[in-house]
Amino acid sequence: MQRIGRVIPLDVHEGAKDITLLRFLTRVKLLFSIFIIVGIIIMSALIYYPLNNALTESTVLNFSHLVEAKHVIVQNDMERGLDGGRSMSSRTVIKESIVSYLNGELSYDDMKDYVQPRFDDGARALTNLIKAKRVVGDRAVVEEIYGDGNVEFEDFSLESDVMGEMSEAIIKDNVLYLGVTTPVVFEEEEVARDLLIFNLSYSEGMLADEIEETFMDEEGYESILLKASHERDYENIKVIEAAGKFYGTIEISEGIYIVVIEPKDVLMKDVERISINLLVVAIFTLLSAILLIYFFIIRYAKKELSTLTVCKVSLDRAETEAIIDPLTGAYNRRFAENQLKELFEIYKNTGITPLVAIFDIDGFKNINDTYGHSIGDEALRAVVEAAKRTIREDDAVVRWGGDELVILAHGFEQTKAKEFFLRLYDKIDEERVEVEGEYIRITISIGAAFFEEKDRSYLDVINRADKKMYEAKEEKGNSLRF
Repeated sequence: MQRIGRVIPLDVHEGAKDITLLRFLTRVKLLFSIFIIVGIIIMSALIYYPLNNALTESTVLNFSHLVEAKHVIVQNDMERGLDGGRSMSSRTVIKESIVSYLNGELSYDDMKDYVQPRFDDGARALTNLIKAKRVVGDRAVVEEIYGDGNVEFEDFSLESDVMGEMSEAIIKDNVLYLGVTTPVVFEEEEVARDLLIFNLSYSEGMLADEIEETFMDEEGYESILLKASHERDYENIKVIEAAGKFYGTIEISEGIYIVVIEPKDVLMKDVERISINLLVVAIFTLLSAILLIYFFIIRYAKKELSTLTVCKVSLDRAETEAIIDPLTGAYNRRFAENQLKELFEIYKNTGITPLVAIFDIDGFKNINDTYGHSIGDEALRAVVEAAKRTIREDDAVVRWGGDELVILAHGFEQTKAKEFFLRLYDKIDEERVEVEGEYIRITISIGAAFFEEKDRSYLDVINRADKKMYEAKEEKGNSLRF
């Protein structure tokens, strides 16, 4: 029997209504919970873990750049040491005194008295040099100590019966040393030999306080590999994760490695912070809307990624340092030799010769001895700046070695050389180095030359210019000789 118009009491309507709302809220809570869980899983799978991995790889890659930059600096120091040895062995006037001694024209003591101060003056200008000696025959004419280091010449295998230069790197007491031997050659015969030792661990640090840098032999390197839990290769750089640390290694010489060490928690600190913060932001924005997720997460990730970028030592700077002398800002000898080789080839093909001028500061040793090496360095920088203001845009000022400087001017008209050098003297005469309220006047002696048909290499014009410079210096200084 059907009932029509049955009235449900009010309290029954309200009860049903409460049950429906409760079910709806329960469903919403369930769906919301599922949505959050799924969202977290999706965020973790699509954003958190991939981004964490990408940031980790990027951080480790940047860490390898630090190792590469340190490697470039050490290689530059080794090249600078070899260039320094060449510079020490190339001074013509010292060679001639040794030849005079070997020919019986000069006594041993007179030769030693002549060579020692000039050798010492050149050696003191070499960066990181700790020991040096010059051997004539089987006798050490000069043997000086310039810095600390528990190393002897006998620790190196630099003896050779063949004329030529040699260099060898060794590790002793966790310190990297470079031994260099260069021949003193006169008329294609070796008349003496220079042996130099450099402490390459004196190189200026470029890393943060919590990052270590050291040198290891093959045994130390193998001990790290045995503890490795993860290895990454970046060309010739290996990054090893072991015992809570990252080791960036690269071989600089046979069996000798640069090792940069950073704790994992320090290296990955920003990665963990960004990854966790990103997940929190993702969850928070997920509660608002999918669109806001995109807006906040992506922008936040970009912002954090920009702050994460580890400041690596610029490879451009390393390349620049490879051709720039750090003390004066002039080009270094490596650059000059490459330029001279190219200019000599141009001369042979076209007959166009550059102007090659060698000059140094008169009484430079006296300036160092009287006022200190810092004043000597300031005088050297002042002369370089004066020379830069004198040359043309395409010309070059080079620090050849010690206080010897070279100007290379391609396609220079020989008739204008005198006018050019007069301008150079005027510019240098304007320079003054202040010491306790007084000013030191700087003068230079110049030897200049051009390529000639009889030249067999660029070394011939260098030797002519060098000899002319010493003629100018021995006569009275502050003068020019072609």
